[in-house]
Amino acid sequence: MKSHKKGIMQVTDAQIGWGMALIGIVFVGVAYGYYADDNSYSVAAQHAIRVSEAADKYVSDNFDSIVAQSSATKAFVFDITTLKNAGYLPGSFNATNSFSQTYRGMVLQPSAQKLQTLIVTTGGVSLSTGKANKIGIRIGANGGYVESGNAMGSQGSWSEPLSKYSFNPGDGHIAIAQFFKDGVSGNDFLYRKAVAGHPELNAMSTNLSLGGNDINAAKNITATGLVNTANATVKNTLTAANANVTSNLTAANASVTNNLTAANATINNLNAGTTRTSGETYTGGWFRTTGDTGWYSEKWGGGFNMTDSTYIRAYNGKSIYTSGQMKAGSLRSDGDVSVAGVIQLDKINVAGATCPVNGALSRDDKGATLSCQSGIWRSGAGKPQLSTFTLTHYGSSFNYSNVGVHDFCTSQYGNENDRDDSWRGVQLLGDGSWQIAVKDGSETVMCLDW
Repeated sequence: MKSHKKGIMQVTDAQIGWGMALIGIVFVGVAYGYYADDNSYSVAAQHAIRVSEAADKYVSDNFDSIVAQSSATKAFVFDITTLKNAGYLPGSFNATNSFSQTYRGMVLQPSAQKLQTLIVTTGGVSLSTGKANKIGIRIGANGGYVESGNAMGSQGSWSEPLSKYSFNPGDGHIAIAQFFKDGVSGNDFLYRKAVAGHPELNAMSTNLSLGGNDINAAKNITATGLVNTANATVKNTLTAANANVTSNLTAANASVTNNLTAANATINNLNAGTTRTSGETYTGGWFRTTGDTGWYSEKWGGGFNMTDSTYIRAYNGKSIYTSGQMKAGSLRSDGDVSVAGVIQLDKINVAGATCPVNGALSRDDKGATLSCQSGIWRSGAGKPQLSTFTLTHYGSSFNYSNVGVHDFCTSQYGNENDRDDSWRGVQLLGDGSWQIAVKDGSETVMCLDW
């Protein structure tokens, strides 16, 4: 009896273990099913959002054509193929969602220039209302589903009878409303993007007030009247007849035909008729003029300008004064030169040497004045300048040394033969220069210049 009871207990434990395992498998299966369904809803919603965005752009860009082909009772129809061919969806985009449903877009024109777009899925698997609603919720505020001949917004946010569009895909399909995204309407709203053939949609017909907010990232600002602001930052170009900035103006380029008034202005390139500043003007680059003008003193009537490529001129014949040094490569006066101090001659020349131009003045190393006469530096009146030159040569041939042009030269020893077959002396040449001649000896010559 004991072994029989023990067998019964063993069978009972096994049954319990198998039962628990089966329950776990059921729970895992149910959880996985919920996860798989939830994932498929999200994938379908993302697919629909992509189609909705492409359709929105397509309707906006093709407004004129759609208006011509639609009315309050006749819908303009497009599909995935239309969006692909027009380049709003890539060619590889799958035409059906994860439930094998494809898309149909329908656009009505309930009033002139007012478009109303509805997108529904068609074909494929007919979903339960609950599943279709879950996909609509994931699409967003414009997502919904089809039920009983109506396109219903998820959680009752909107409703549209499908009879208006003369098409009903049947219950269990997805709907996307774009009533508040119409491509173009003839209302009083200002459109953010350009609409072909409708420039009035991007134009204000009254004053624009931003309520104290900023205008950021403007490319070009063009005004025919006065631009009046506390601060202005323009990335590219500011163009205005008049601009009044009470604090700081920063712009890449500015073109002002009349008056620009600013406390501080930072502008890469400014084009203006007249620029007037009550303070100082600083520039990190060149201050350039494009004509024969330059800097002008409004008070004193003088300045600097250039009328040719050679000279910087003092305008109105004004004199130039400095308490410092005036330095130039060369200095020329077309009239007299008057010096209140001392004329200092820095260049040193040697009397008897050649000089560049007659009438030039210089000095020697002792400070005596030299003047250029007949191409030769000559000392002024008074004591003559003495120069000595020596040539030594011991050999059987004559050796010569030209000592230049001088008023008079003589041998220290006198021209002579100091021993057999030797000679020394100084000679005047035809060009006015003197030379020492020595054969097997040494000679010193003394030259005088007045």
